[in-house]
Amino acid sequence: AVMLIATGSPVTRSKTTCPDGRPASEFGQPGSLGHPNGPTSAAKAGFTAVDLGGSRRIVATLRDVTGEMRMEAELRGVFAAMTDIVLVFGADGEYLKVPATGSNMPKWSPDMVLGRNVRDVLPAAEAEQVCEVITAALASRSPVVCDYSLPVGGETVWFNATVTRLDDRSDVWIARDITAQHHAVNALRESEARYRDLFDNNPAPMWVYDSGSLRILSVNNA
Repeated sequence: AVMLIATGSPVTRSKTTCPDGRPASEFGQPGSLGHPNGPTSAAKAGFTAVDLGGSRRIVATLRDVTGEMRMEAELRGVFAAMTDIVLVFGADGEYLKVPATGSNMPKWSPDMVLGRNVRDVLPAAEAEQVCEVITAALASRSPVVCDYSLPVGGETVWFNATVTRLDDRSDVWIARDITAQHHAVNALRESEARYRDLFDNNPAPMWVYDSGSLRILSVNNA
């Protein structure tokens, strides 16, 4: 970090302020720092009021954030390639972070929930289910996996979520839309139930056997 000391008029305010009047220790978008003919780095400035020789001064600290910005850009690229929904929940159910991903979920955007509590966003039963999973993940050192459904755009959408503890107060929740798979499994179960009903209740004798060994596997009640 680079430290600069302002030598202008003494500062009489009790709190450090930004040039636009906002109190802050760090503010604004990163700027550039470097020699005109040399490499340029991204930097953020922090400001602190200090007493030097009986005068009030502002100490400005420039922090190189080039590496942080590069990593953030890489993470944004990773999230953009994901079709899952990624959420960071606080222990009380607050949406702490909602990274933008490539999810095509209709009528959904991170701004809809960021900073709100899950109890204010979801129906009561679904919200309590989410909070129970959050609590279980916080108490566990292993990921918690669950399936759940939510009303989205007038339809029921099914999700499979993997929830992992980040620290003592937050979890990361990665949810994948499994609606198509859920419907396919239900359709298969219904088909199997219809077959079993026809097989068991057919008045003619029926049996199922293994074509290789000719071993009888099942016989109806006729």
